[in-house]
Amino acid sequence: LGFDDIQGYMSAKNPYFGSVIGRVANRISEASYDYNGFKHYLSKNCGPNTLHGGVRGFDKKIWNAQIVNQNALWMSYTSPDLEEGFPGDLEVIIKYVLTRCNYLVLRICASTNKVTPVNITNHSYFNLAGHETGAEGLYEHDLKIFTNKYTELDQEFSLPTGRVLSVKNTAYDFRKFSNIGEAIKKSESKGIDINYCFMKDTLKTIARVKHAASGRSLQLYSNQTGVQLYTSNYVDNIQGKKGVVYQKHAALCLEPQGYPDAVNIKKFPPQWLHPKDAYEHIIVYKFRVEKLADSENEPEKQETKGKAQTEVKGSKAREKRGKGGGKSASSGEAGSSGSEKKYRKGKKKG
Repeated sequence: LGFDDIQGYMSAKNPYFGSVIGRVANRISEASYDYNGFKHYLSKNCGPNTLHGGVRGFDKKIWNAQIVNQNALWMSYTSPDLEEGFPGDLEVIIKYVLTRCNYLVLRICASTNKVTPVNITNHSYFNLAGHETGAEGLYEHDLKIFTNKYTELDQEFSLPTGRVLSVKNTAYDFRKFSNIGEAIKKSESKGIDINYCFMKDTLKTIARVKHAASGRSLQLYSNQTGVQLYTSNYVDNIQGKKGVVYQKHAALCLEPQGYPDAVNIKKFPPQWLHPKDAYEHIIVYKFRVEKLADSENEPEKQETKGKAQTEVKGSKAREKRGKGGGKSASSGEAGSSGSEKKYRKGKKKG
């Protein structure tokens, strides 16, 4: 889903179509957090809470762009100290690379001069039946998510309670390919907006989506410990590209991320970025037009560490080869930022 022009993306009505979300994706309770005894207050844009980075998060910023080569684009942005209440200057580079095997690789790198929480994601909306097919098309999708745990939410503000629960006997159980339309009907709120939990912060298969009628499929990889499944529950009469009006359940989002509200729930995996460390988030989208096998014996581990990892390494090599001839689309050169230099010295996942 998306818009025909930049005005649509900059509009206050944009429900984050295709957006980069930061500094911190998802919700932060009471728009505040405590670090080493000091209380940090953030902007409120979701009742008393902070959602997706605040009032003017990364999705509302104009980023510097550098065309590295015909298959690679670098986007950079420096978030100044105390923007939306977050401490420290945060330099961010996002590297988009389309590989020869039709993998879209996103590498999100960041560095800071003060300790700050970082949890950046991509908020793209997908409808493999076609963006114009709406809820009818979405309900035809089948989904598989490679975990059996999710973070429980409260009823008032959809904030994590701190409990991690099993998906068994819930509408959130996608351990095997399951129909999204049926799952939405079973959900209490007639829509899904939940974080799934993963044990490891290494590159792995997160989810698979398929649309049988068209044969289109999407496979998602990430090195994060969570992924948010969102079924466009609050999309309402949005004028999109080619004149299409998007409504509720027009698409689904799979947003790789850290656990929501981790800054306030100490037992969740931490999201603190320190000045001498570097943040790196890898997202890989694999698209194809053929039916996905649903075999429980399918070698997921081998495929993930093999082909996807190879595509990520290949994308890095292509960046280096093409960087010298890159063209900047703005005054900022993405390749010259501090986050890229720190990324080369050593990496630390958020």
